[in-house]
Amino acid sequence: MIGMYFGCRVYIVDQFVIPTSLMEPTLITGDRVVVNKLIVGAHIYDNFDFREGVPMKSHRAWGLRKIKHNDIVVFNYPINGKDGGIGFKLNYVYGKRCIGIPGDSVYVEDVFFILILMSEDLWIWSSSKL
Repeated sequence: MIGMYFGCRVYIVDQFVIPTSLMEPTLITGDRVVVNKLIVGAHIYDNFDFREGVPMKSHRAWGLRKIKHNDIVVFNYPINGKDGGIGFKLNYVYGKRCIGIPGDSVYVEDVFFILILMSEDLWIWSSSKL
């Protein structure tokens, strides 16, 4: 029974608490969110040495689809890795809305962010207030 519980949390769904107010009013500090890991694939650790200072090695399992515009993405807080790569802090997560994916251009002008989407052969311009 315990194995099924942890297997479910690793591969299928997990819950997280939103630590910051940066997603207000959509998500408020302290909100609990349930993450469906089947959509983009679970983050699987290659080693289970979780001591401070030991680099975390991991890979991503296959998912049902890629991240799309306006998805809310929950990810580990990134830190500078010892070998110049990007590491992450375990059990400290961010929840952010995806406004751009590979191929898009995003820039900030005054208090608006401008998103230029490449949708097949059509360029779409979008503007939203920050």
